[in-house]
Amino acid sequence: MYSISVGQSRLLRTERTAISPYRLPAHLPAFAAIPPAAAQPPALPDVCILLSTYNGADYLDALLASLMAQSCTHWVLYWRDDGSADRSAALVRDFAARAGAGRCVEITIPHAQQHLGIGRSYAALLDHVPPGCAAAFCDQDDVWLPDKLERALSAIHARTHPPDPQPQTSPAGYRQDRQGGHGQGAARQNTPRAGGHPVLYCSRQILTDRHLTPRGLSFDLPQAPSFLMALTQNIATGCTVVLSAPAVSLVRANMPPPAATLHDWWAYLLVSAVGGTVIADNTPTLFYRQHTGNAVGARIGFVPRAMAALHRGPGRFMGVFRANIAALLGRPAALMPQHVTALLLLHEALEGTDTRARWRRLRALWRLRAMRRGGLCEQAVFHLWFLLG
Repeated sequence: MYSISVGQSRLLRTERTAISPYRLPAHLPAFAAIPPAAAQPPALPDVCILLSTYNGADYLDALLASLMAQSCTHWVLYWRDDGSADRSAALVRDFAARAGAGRCVEITIPHAQQHLGIGRSYAALLDHVPPGCAAAFCDQDDVWLPDKLERALSAIHARTHPPDPQPQTSPAGYRQDRQGGHGQGAARQNTPRAGGHPVLYCSRQILTDRHLTPRGLSFDLPQAPSFLMALTQNIATGCTVVLSAPAVSLVRANMPPPAATLHDWWAYLLVSAVGGTVIADNTPTLFYRQHTGNAVGARIGFVPRAMAALHRGPGRFMGVFRANIAALLGRPAALMPQHVTALLLLHEALEGTDTRARWRRLRALWRLRAMRRGGLCEQAVFHLWFLLG
């Protein structure tokens, strides 16, 4: 069990209670010390872990050790280095030659510039996911809880499969591998291998400093996320996202996203827009480091998030909001008809800056009352930005 024993005096009582079941060992094992038997690759992976590294050498040992500690062992790692100036690529190659032997695939892009940026790098990785395989986004500086993949795949399986009339499963919904699988007691998920209903899974995180000292939990996730909510806010933090095989196909076919929209928000928007399922799990599945090198960070509490939005002003948010609407309207054939109607209403409401345009925006807010952000402060800021245009 992972253990956290420091830093809790600074947390709220409710946060201490929520974090207490999750423990982080004082010393994560170096991946090179993992027994060779644990490195046997799966014959047919259930999920591809997608990792883009960029100057993350200080954190990769802990991440890679947590991947090897996963209770779900039927995974492969697809990774690429995005032009690091440190030893990131060398560390992952060493992992691939030792503990991760046979389960790591380095993706190289001929004739591409060395540094693609986070969004384009993950899009390139997504292009290489084999047909019928789920995909899990992975950040270089996090530490996964041992049941992260198992929990996500089990939740996806529950939404895409009817009950088995003759189940032979573990409590988490995994069928035991009769061939022995990967390691003793390995469990294999009945992951869909063909087309079907797209599902996106995401979860909360335990927020820590660079030394994995806990600072709190990420914000609560809504239990009934909707497309209109997805337009206003991304709840699907990339490092927690797992996409079913149909969701992988959907996102891959609709890349790239608008320039200012990252891959995780775009996946959340697309799955919601086509009527897929978004599973928002309020149980944290990883330790999420907060440090100056984060590509995207997280703030604790809705008030700091609202204050940050006020500080940025409406221009940046509304630019992203408009770009997402335009990009989705460029793909109307795949979208649910009611979502196309809502997008057209928003597009029309956002045209112009005169008094009549303000009234159109008020009417749009009234008609699309489900279009909201989490928390009253954030919702008030969103309404203000929308009315200002």
